[in-house]
Amino acid sequence: MARLIAHFLYAVWLAVFFSSFSKARQAQTLKRWSLKLFDILNIRLAIRGNPPEILPRDSMLVANHISWLDIYLLYIQYPARFVAKAEVRTWPLIGWLCEKAGTLFIERAKRRDTARINQNISQALINGDCIAVFPESTTTDGTYLRAFHSSLLEPAVLAQARVYPVAILL
Repeated sequence: MARLIAHFLYAVWLAVFFSSFSKARQAQTLKRWSLKLFDILNIRLAIRGNPPEILPRDSMLVANHISWLDIYLLYIQYPARFVAKAEVRTWPLIGWLCEKAGTLFIERAKRRDTARINQNISQALINGDCIAVFPESTTTDGTYLRAFHSSLLEPAVLAQARVYPVAILL
């Protein structure tokens, strides 16, 4: 537990300077931090299939969602900006860290917020960012998929981005 607490305190220190890092250094920092988190938690990562080594600019990852660890799992493989429910921003420490990492927040209770977040996602894709979404908008146990909220995929169409499906399994 002490190692985990120290690791999150290190994340706070990194977050203070994160926006001044180059995109390459941000990606490397997120990957190393996530790998260390998995090491501390004794989680082994197995990748099946042939994922691209490097995603082209303006790509979208579309994944199912089974745990808070999914975010770090994807950081290990690809630097991405995530779309999260706005409530996450209010979570102590975690919300601030997510914001510093470039997370885009959507207010799911406000139907018209979809237009705002889609514009932000489109602009991020046009700027060359990789965006990751969990279109089920909730977690499951990983044995089935819930219906996707397709409105989160619209920005990829508008920005003519490549979409990569990701299946996260236990």
